[in-house]
Amino acid sequence: MKKIFAVAKWEYLDKVRRKAFWIGVLLLPLIIAASSIIPTLIANKADDHTKTIGIVDLTDSLTTPLGQYLDSNYRLPNGTPNYALQPLPVDKSLPLDSIRKRCDKMTTEHLVATYMIIPHAQSADAKIKNDTVEYRGSSVSNIRDADRLEHSVKQVMLEQTLRREGINVSQFNKAQRDITLKPIEVSQTGEAKEKGFLETFGVAYAFLILLMMMVMTSGQLLVRSMVEEKSNRIIEVLFSSASPSEIMTGKVLGLSAVGITQVILLIVIAVALLTQTSFDFSTLQNIPLVLIYFILGYTLFSALFVGVGSIVTTEQEAQQITSYLSLLFIFLPLMFLINETQNPNDLTMKILSQIPLFTPAFMMIRIPVQSPEWWEIALSLTTLILTIAIVIKISSKIFRLAMLMYGKRPTLKEIVRLARS
Repeated sequence: MKKIFAVAKWEYLDKVRRKAFWIGVLLLPLIIAASSIIPTLIANKADDHTKTIGIVDLTDSLTTPLGQYLDSNYRLPNGTPNYALQPLPVDKSLPLDSIRKRCDKMTTEHLVATYMIIPHAQSADAKIKNDTVEYRGSSVSNIRDADRLEHSVKQVMLEQTLRREGINVSQFNKAQRDITLKPIEVSQTGEAKEKGFLETFGVAYAFLILLMMMVMTSGQLLVRSMVEEKSNRIIEVLFSSASPSEIMTGKVLGLSAVGITQVILLIVIAVALLTQTSFDFSTLQNIPLVLIYFILGYTLFSALFVGVGSIVTTEQEAQQITSYLSLLFIFLPLMFLINETQNPNDLTMKILSQIPLFTPAFMMIRIPVQSPEWWEIALSLTTLILTIAIVIKISSKIFRLAMLMYGKRPTLKEIVRLARS
């Protein structure tokens, strides 16, 4: 154990003393914050000029009320209308396809950027469904504009329908209420607690992203250092003082300690920032268990990287190996992310949660959403710990053989024989 801790201490101090480590600790929160805040600010930025929207109203009854609705509900900061409807000069008696072609030509000639076609209530054209308004043009990717126009057309059509049926529109609008759904989670002990998206999922998602980034960066750093030790024959000196198993175990422990240090520092930064807000820290009661899965998962991936990384001979191969492993064990669970949040106790999710290589990612998401049964947690932790021990044992055998091979790498047959011995 003395030799193992000596190797672990050297690996830990070697990584922590590097400027790149501290830059990563300080830069990661800024990257996460910028990636979530800046796009929101850009998306919510108000327009600075009135947008002209072309319109072809085949009903001859919606252009005026639609323009009035847009004018009264959407305005620029300076008080001018955000949107202005421009009826396009086309012959409405033409087939709908001919109208489209003429209007599309206007967009290519920059006479109008975008336009809407409001069809008749019963359109004979097979290319457009009843009650479907086409929004066409050279730039229709602005989701906010599309949502506003869709809502406005629906509202104007609704008001016209109410008037035809003899229903008072103002009374109808007063009768409508905005309902807010307030999620309250009831625990096994009967305790009720309000639970929002951030408390339910945000923190666990942050841990999953953190695990993904650390596996990709720290794992790659470890594999590259092993390639360097092998090429410089440093590993021969190490083997003269300690066994391959002791060296590899020390490397795994040292790298795991680096990961834990980075997580602790990031948690301290996050807590310091959240204390300046109204965040309810009592909602983070599941974080200790999530952190356990994080540490075990990071240790497992570190052991895998040591075993697989000892086979490669160049930095290019090391980069490819770490990228493929990260894609397999981290990005694959992200594919099931939506289903995990909606159906955390689905049979598929339960099965995948018990596969050791996927356990950390799946359990870190499932626990905050709806805590699994105690036996699922106990079984997954037991299986994960046993898997870590087995992987370290197998990786140490591969490590012993591969690190002393120069100019070639062990064959798959040799690796399988070592693993079975």
